[in-house]
Amino acid sequence: MATAAYSLGRTDCAEFPNHFPAKDSVGTLRVLFGGGIALAVIVNVIAGLAGPSASSFAVKPSSIDNASIATETNSSSIDNNLTSTIAVQMKSHMDDKERARVLAAATKGLKRKRDEMEKVTFYTPAGGDTLKTQVGAYLGLSDGGSPYLRMKNVYYGERWIFFQSVKVLADDEIVLEKVVSRRDITRDNAAGSVWEIADYTPNASEVLALEKISRAKNATIRFSGRDRIFDHNISKAERTALQSVLQAHAKLKASF
Repeated sequence: MATAAYSLGRTDCAEFPNHFPAKDSVGTLRVLFGGGIALAVIVNVIAGLAGPSASSFAVKPSSIDNASIATETNSSSIDNNLTSTIAVQMKSHMDDKERARVLAAATKGLKRKRDEMEKVTFYTPAGGDTLKTQVGAYLGLSDGGSPYLRMKNVYYGERWIFFQSVKVLADDEIVLEKVVSRRDITRDNAAGSVWEIADYTPNASEVLALEKISRAKNATIRFSGRDRIFDHNISKAERTALQSVLQAHAKLKASF
């Protein structure tokens, strides 16, 4: 009989930045004077009033226009950064009622588990915390923080593998090859069964691997130890469970 268990993992989370980028001085002049030619005229008038000795400081419109093109490019980049920062600030000022509404909608269908001691809530697919061989994922959300994704590679059986690496084949493509850190693996046994769980924060390529696994028609994970290997066919139910977690994570990242 399978024993219910779940590895909570770490509760690291990233806070949103709380600052706005400032416009540079050239961008400010562009706003005040409305273009390169107008700015050139102003500079030249000043130079003329100052006399012949200041004529060397006169600015040609063509040089300002070239500078204006570069400034427009820089200003566009600044505007894009400013827009992104404003969006983040708007998300960070979401009130508790709206935050709860978005959270409930995004995690609908997922199982909720609360750690009051650490002030963290975990979201797993139905049956996702059952102790069984699987490729799994779950979400963590610290109070007032942003959502984070965790990945699990679980072996459950009658003989130890002491796996050190995993490899996943999805629709004839190797989508994941990973040497697992010893600090990310827990092992235990009871009633004649053993289990080994690698629980870690996936990097960008590993998140992409999860997405490919979730959409695959066929997928297999191989657990490799020093003396033994074990292959597990990732079921349709497991792939559907991955989809539910990844979709919830995407929705929460876009809102929180």
